[in-house]
Amino acid sequence: MKKSILILLCVFFLVGCSSGGKGYVDYGYIIPQENQEKAAKFIKETCEAANPKSDEEGEDLVQQVERTAAKLYGKMVIGIRDGKDFTPYDELTPRDKKRCDEYGKGS
Repeated sequence: MKKSILILLCVFFLVGCSSGGKGYVDYGYIIPQENQEKAAKFIKETCEAANPKSDEEGEDLVQQVERTAAKLYGKMVIGIRDGKDFTPYDELTPRDKKRCDEYGKGS
């Protein structure tokens, strides 16, 4: 019985000490509203101009062109990355904003 209580207390202690929140603090690109049309045009024109007979997979090409468009027309902001998903600072919960603020200044 004493061991069970001790184990339960240890579990509560470890859970209470976790940083909370999923993902990790990282920087990512977001494309502002005023540049979204330019970025979409860039993606469309670049993919149309690609050589369809090349060894590149079409999905790989689109992903790389999207990343390039984000770097060309976007701005870098701090946020939370969870797998492939990135949530910018402005869209975070107060708890995750605090995590970003502790890591570096939020945008």
